Amino acid sequence: MRVIRIDIDIDKAVKNRHFDRAEKYMAQRVKAYCDPYVPFQTGHLKNSAEVGANYVKYLGPYARFQYGGRVMVGIRSGSPWARRGEKKVLTNRSLSYHGGGQRGAKWDKRMMAQRGGELRRDVANFVGGTAKG
Repeated sequence: MRVIRIDIDIDKAVKNRHFDRAEKYMAQRVKAYCDPYVPFQTGHLKNSAEVGANYVKYLGPYARFQYGGRVMVGIRSGSPWARRGEKKVLTNRSLSYHGGGQRGAKWDKRMMAQRGGELRRDVANFVGGTAKG
């Protein structure tokens, strides 16, 4: 996990009353920056994101294995289209993703590797600070 350092002018942030909203703003920006990376076939996963005070959570029964990027198959059937109530297990096969070249597994980590600097500057600007590193 990569740590982002943001230097904040506390007096300016408190004076502008942005400090209490900074975490929510950062979570909203993370979601926006992640959107082009989230798997997209029908748009349900991308559009299911719940933004909280300091988190982004993707909802849906398949969000976890989409994030992991591995095919899951039914224990008995051995098929990705498992029978109703059948438990699934992970395989070593990678998922194929639709909707563009950037979309795929571990979308938050890939977004941070490519656009972390932009996010850092965006949040620093919101709270009246400067981004370093």
